[in-house]
Amino acid sequence: MRRVLVGTFGELVLVGLRDALSDESIVVIDLDNENLFQGVVELLPDVVVVDRDLDVSEDLVDKITSAFPSMKVLDCSVENTTMRVYPPFHQGESYECALDLDRFTQAVLT
Repeated sequence: MRRVLVGTFGELVLVGLRDALSDESIVVIDLDNENLFQGVVELLPDVVVVDRDLDVSEDLVDKITSAFPSMKVLDCSVENTTMRVYPPFHQGESYECALDLDRFTQAVLT
């Protein structure tokens, strides 16, 4: 079972993320950004999704990827419809792509 931890997003976006990942092999857990890092520590999810449009996202992504280099992190911007993907063991490298349902789902599942 794949576990996806989702940080603070608007309610409508969160519903969309849950719907996109609605599969019996995926568990979606949402936490506010204040508790997200602690949730990562306690739950050790497979993927973490952060809202790139929030001021705290860059620091939060750095903290997660530094402490958990084997964890995939998706930093998504709904405003700019882009997503930055930090693959496991990325050693500082990431890639940016358009944020759409297929790419998001594929990034979570692979």
